[in-house]
Amino acid sequence: MITNPRDTFTLRRVRPVVCLLFFVAAGIAAFVAIGPSRTISAQGGQPSPFAAVSPATPECPPGSDLITVLADTFDGVTPPTLPAGWTATNAIDPDGIFWQTSNAGVPSPPADSPPNAAWINDPPIAGDKYLDVGTFFIFEAWWAQLTFRHNFNLQSGFDGGVLEISSFYINNGAFTDITDPAVGGSFETGGYNAIIATGTGSPIAGRHAWSGNSGGFITTIVNLPTLVIDGKLRWRMASDNTGSGEGWRIDNITLTECHFNGPPTPTPTATATATATATPTPTVTATASPTPTPTPPSCSVTSEVCGIVVTFPLTDYFVEASDVVNAATLDGGDFIVNGTPADDAVLISGGHLILFTFNTSPVIPGVNAMHIPAGAFNCFKGPVAEFTCTFTYVPNTPTPTPTATSTPTPSPRPTPVPRARPTPHPRP
Repeated sequence: MITNPRDTFTLRRVRPVVCLLFFVAAGIAAFVAIGPSRTISAQGGQPSPFAAVSPATPECPPGSDLITVLADTFDGVTPPTLPAGWTATNAIDPDGIFWQTSNAGVPSPPADSPPNAAWINDPPIAGDKYLDVGTFFIFEAWWAQLTFRHNFNLQSGFDGGVLEISSFYINNGAFTDITDPAVGGSFETGGYNAIIATGTGSPIAGRHAWSGNSGGFITTIVNLPTLVIDGKLRWRMASDNTGSGEGWRIDNITLTECHFNGPPTPTPTATATATATATPTPTVTATASPTPTPTPPSCSVTSEVCGIVVTFPLTDYFVEASDVVNAATLDGGDFIVNGTPADDAVLISGGHLILFTFNTSPVIPGVNAMHIPAGAFNCFKGPVAEFTCTFTYVPNTPTPTPTATSTPTPSPRPTPVPRARPTPHPRP
């Protein structure tokens, strides 16, 4: 940066800057005023309250791969059949209607990419209807995103839809809202637009949700956690007892991750150091030192179970390796919990993630020890280093129902019997 110490701060110099800032501020204000008024026009429907956006896919750094983990358009089946991998369940079944594929009806249009979309109705009484897909894995990811298009017309503020996720290490595997802090997900665009009313029988009362009329298909983009093991997604539609709507349609679902495939760490180049002229010193007899044997490189492993507290006895354990594992050297017995070897081992996610399984859980209440001996299997850089860590099992014991203490019933007091008065003798 070049500066001129002879320059002074004068009103003449500052006036152009102030003018420029004024025009920039005016432009920003105009953009802000215009931006929120942009709407998506439904195909033959009403304007949507959702802003029209076309967010760019985040950058995937060099040395990484953009991987499609899940994608579906629901077009390869005949309605009402769902594609393979999708399941529909009614936790509260008011009418016998489940999530299904559809190519006609309301809300209109019936599909974002014809002919089909997934669809569920919005009944006038309380219902809780699930559309699930899985299992999938997200691993060694810079980022992961779910994108889908949906069209809903649900009783505003009373009936709504939410997105939930289940993963092995999230909330003990229970389905949890994508925005819950335990999940760490967030909406990039097209997030929830309402809070469901309480006191009217909705299974998701008080929660944020999609509700009302989207005015046609809109785009929702969700930032997912970067580690999902045994993942499942759930689109959940819940109705209450106060009214009904047309329903909810979902189409063009894509889940992508930016998978890290980092290059090997470069070997540092040795820097030449000038050799100083040695001063003659008395000759000392040198003692030969043995040449150290080079240690072969090894790979390290870790597990998300290390240090956590679980409330159910685990049978599946995921172990992450720092290098690709040589499958030919891997065996279930390489992983030991409390002295019991696993029954099976499976490589997933490009060979960096190992799933060790036990037919019967080896877990005991309290502290449990996991162990992989050094050299139990090989990675492509060398043998695995020894791995040891612990976790704690606290059984989730239900709170006992207090037993009512019987109160003795007091015996009724005997009714006093009136004493007979003696008949007086007649006077003489």
